Amino acid sequence: SVAAGTASTVSALGTDTNVDLSLLPKGTGSVLVGTWGSAQVTQVAAGSYADVTINAQKGAINVPNFAIVQGSAFLINLTNNKLYDTANPRSLLCSIGRGGNTINSAITTQTDVGNGSALIHVMSGSTTVLNGSITVNFLVI
Repeated sequence: SVAAGTASTVSALGTDTNVDLSLLPKGTGSVLVGTWGSAQVTQVAAGSYADVTINAQKGAINVPNFAIVQGSAFLINLTNNKLYDTANPRSLLCSIGRGGNTINSAITTQTDVGNGSALIHVMSGSTTVLNGSITVNFLVI
């Protein structure tokens, strides 16, 4: 038994090398995954890219100043030691957290995931300029 507000730690034991683990939280609890990290990029523009290193399973990339028009994108090259195993490919899930952007229509896609890095495309899904600040949240699974 663990007190409310305290996370339980669970790991698979035994001599086998590949052991699945299913987690089911209780009540309104949630499953917490891995370590967390964050980074901030400098000002970016359409067609540019920023290099970011966050060696954590989940995190946030803060983008304080940007301006992109419909169909344009800027790229974030995320280096992450959790994206390493080509024999057991990892997936990168991303979402946009709205900061001070003028329109809530940023879109992300990910390419080249694996071997320690991923390329995250942040695009405008709007017919007008998307500018301001956003946070790109990610989870490696």
